[in-house]
Amino acid sequence: MHLEFISAGLHVPFSIIISPYVDAEDLELTLEDLAHLGRPFIIKPANTTGGGIGVVTGAESLLDVLNTRKEFEEDKYLIQEKIYPRIIEGRRCWFRCFYVYGKIFLCWWDDLTHEYAEVTTAEEHYYKLKALKRIMRSIAAISKLNFFSSEIALRTATSFEDSQFVVVDYVNDMCDMRTTNHAPDGIPNALFDRIVERLALTAAKVAKAT
Repeated sequence: MHLEFISAGLHVPFSIIISPYVDAEDLELTLEDLAHLGRPFIIKPANTTGGGIGVVTGAESLLDVLNTRKEFEEDKYLIQEKIYPRIIEGRRCWFRCFYVYGKIFLCWWDDLTHEYAEVTTAEEHYYKLKALKRIMRSIAAISKLNFFSSEIALRTATSFEDSQFVVVDYVNDMCDMRTTNHAPDGIPNALFDRIVERLALTAAKVAKAT
């Protein structure tokens, strides 16, 4: 997905892709490579996803990379620069967006607390967030998936106009559907209902067509 996104013109964090530990115990990664990432940087498995499983958000050294990649030794790993989102009116501009059979739902998603708040129509217009839906449609076209979520951050810049949307977590194809009834970091109950309704309507259309 990383390379596909770049080819499609989507902005992604500067990343280095490393082979699974079982394929190559020795790591062809230099201190110069790490210098391009800055400190701290992110280490995460490429395919083992969901709920931050296996993700190290404050890596500082080559030793951190060597130790972390052994956790899921059959998986590739991404080493990424750390993205710092803009802060607008005390709110971090980090979003989790859901694509559900052509319909897109936008949420503010605090990357520190993991708490959600739905993006209102007024906020979408006022903060010029329509680009999020364009990005999600591009991701859907690339991934060929009908139900997934992605994390997209508005990178810090000197001015709002210079800010850049960066796809931080590319495709979660097993969405965390816990609600706030079950966990503080669950999705809003109203959003859960709309997602389920969209899935049910799609299933009904498929059933009718067959």
